Amino acid sequence: MLHDILRLIHLLCAMCFGGAIITEVLALGPLRHVVSQSEFTRMEYLLFRRIRRSYPPIVVALFATGFVMYAEFLGAAGGWGPFLDTSFGLLLTVKMGLALGLAAIFLSAPFVFMPGAATGLRGRLRHFLLISGSDRDFVSARFAAVHYLAFLLVISIVVLARLIYMI
Repeated sequence: MLHDILRLIHLLCAMCFGGAIITEVLALGPLRHVVSQSEFTRMEYLLFRRIRRSYPPIVVALFATGFVMYAEFLGAAGGWGPFLDTSFGLLLTVKMGLALGLAAIFLSAPFVFMPGAATGLRGRLRHFLLISGSDRDFVSARFAAVHYLAFLLVISIVVLARLIYMI
């Protein structure tokens, strides 16, 4: 029963987190070519201001449930060796690695996206979590590279999540 609850929470958080990234790339990205740079920066700032307020608890719940379920599977298999000898264990470990890469992108966001208004670690984290400042403080030059990488990781994780139960 606990595993089912963890899986439900994990899937709901994955939908929110992955859905936001997919929306940023598929909906916001193409607008860059339709509106002026200043309008795009303002839209991006307002969207991220809204999204970033919900990201931290969703990401924490997503990774916490993922790690707990991973540990359950690892324990049930009897350790690393037997776990990685199965296609399920190997694919789940690859999926976990991709998810950790996605987490690295998320955790580096305060330093990649918002250097303008914040100084020091505390200021950058506050700026990231609250989206303080204005749209002029929001750096969008790295939008494409970071978001397309995150998009590819999300798609890869979803495909692996399905393949795990097919193989």
